Amino acid sequence: MVISFNGTKQWAFRDRQARHADGGLMAFVGINLITMTIPVICLWISRNSLGLDDPISDNISANVIGLLLANAARFVLFRQFVFPNPDRADRAEVG
Repeated sequence: MVISFNGTKQWAFRDRQARHADGGLMAFVGINLITMTIPVICLWISRNSLGLDDPISDNISANVIGLLLANAARFVLFRQFVFPNPDRADRAEVG
């Protein structure tokens, strides 16, 4: 997760500063741990609500749909809570 954090900070959000004193590391770890449940939830829905319990359905629900939703959720949450865009008022005070 440390490698992922550094990559995200240097590549995806290089133009933004972290909001937290620890550089956003703890929020990053927390968001990752929470969003790791999304593929499991998709698998549970597929098996228990839709009755799809074959290996192909499991693979599609967890590894395609679940991971796609988890990555999208991580991006949005990182952007909002770990590396927020500074407000225009903050930029006006600094500049």
